[in-house]
Amino acid sequence: MKFVRLYKKGKDILCDKDVVRIENIKSVQIIRTNKKNEDERSIIQDESFKRVQELNRQSDSIAIISLGYGYKLEDIVYAGEDVTSLYITGAPGHETSNFIFSFLNNPWVMTIGAGLILAVLVALLGLN
Repeated sequence: MKFVRLYKKGKDILCDKDVVRIENIKSVQIIRTNKKNEDERSIIQDESFKRVQELNRQSDSIAIISLGYGYKLEDIVYAGEDVTSLYITGAPGHETSNFIFSFLNNPWVMTIGAGLILAVLVALLGLN
């Protein structure tokens, strides 16, 4: 969930050894699985390979030459449930901007701010 925290705050993300600039992220998909990524993709690889072998056995004239799925990181989508909407509710950095907006619209902050502005105006205009 470290990714989600950094994404919401608009911070760059360290992915393995690479720094991913938050402004370069075009889409996000979060997949929930029961096992680790490598284990789930290994299962996908095995099942996919078995399917290819079965298709090749059933076909008299066409042979499929493919390793199948599970070899790319994005193949994890075949192993789990998409839960992106549970964690990502806005653009990168949306939590930071919401905090500032919430802070400035707080009744206490607005009252104190208005009082300070009024005090400055009185001092500038010399309305004693």
